[in-house]
Amino acid sequence: PRVVAEAVRLCLPPTRRIVAEASLQCLGSFGTRPELAALSSRLGAVYVCIHRALLFDVTAEGVATDDSTAVGGAGVVAANNHLAMLAVRALGRLNGSLPGSLATAACPQAAGVLAALLPSALFARLSDVDPRPLLRLLNATTPAFTTELVWSARFRDELARHVASQFVALRESGGPTSDAPAEELLSFSDSVLAKSHGFAYDAASELLFVAGYCVDAFVANSGSQAIPGLTVVRAMPSAGSEGGSKSRERAASSSEGASAPALSAAVNV
Repeated sequence: PRVVAEAVRLCLPPTRRIVAEASLQCLGSFGTRPELAALSSRLGAVYVCIHRALLFDVTAEGVATDDSTAVGGAGVVAANNHLAMLAVRALGRLNGSLPGSLATAACPQAAGVLAALLPSALFARLSDVDPRPLLRLLNATTPAFTTELVWSARFRDELARHVASQFVALRESGGPTSDAPAEELLSFSDSVLAKSHGFAYDAASELLFVAGYCVDAFVANSGSQAIPGLTVVRAMPSAGSEGGSKSRERAASSSEGASAPALSAAVNV
């Protein structure tokens, strides 16, 4: 467990790009080994990958990665975008949702947390070979109110704060010390993961739902002929997990300029 925990930790800033890249690829490769996929997920792999994905800058997709080792400027942004794509690829492999040569068996620990945290429109994108469509939706600069997804910066910020707090809980808040037995470490990790299965977005409570329909989405799209009436917003898929599948209606209100809370690879493991 200590070696896998170190691989998870090294995915986070301020780890050097080349080390973070290798660590994220390592997490993705864990998806081919069910026991390693389960272990890495129990040690926070899903949280660090989501955190990395939230650092994607949709305004800088065209920036070249050649100078990604530069300090500051476009190189750092390009490096973060590249690492975000690797993170989404790792999530897809841990979730068992990628096709073809990238296919892996679903890891219940990873799939359960992802199904609980991501709206269904985002969860479904984990099956895309190209990670950019998911990253663009996840980090959109303008709110989305469509038949498939209700999403905003506030929704994104809640997700960022949750994954940050969960990873910190795994490493600091009452968790096992660095010299604790592996059984104690994994037992505590399971209790932290269980909290994500009950996660709900506070921003959803500020939207108006009538008989399961999101009125806000209808108002936002009232000029579209493709939407004849109120828009159904069902954010959660019926994904299997150890805690049982859950389907919830979730949405988020519009908000300005939220950013992912900082996680640090310097946290002790």
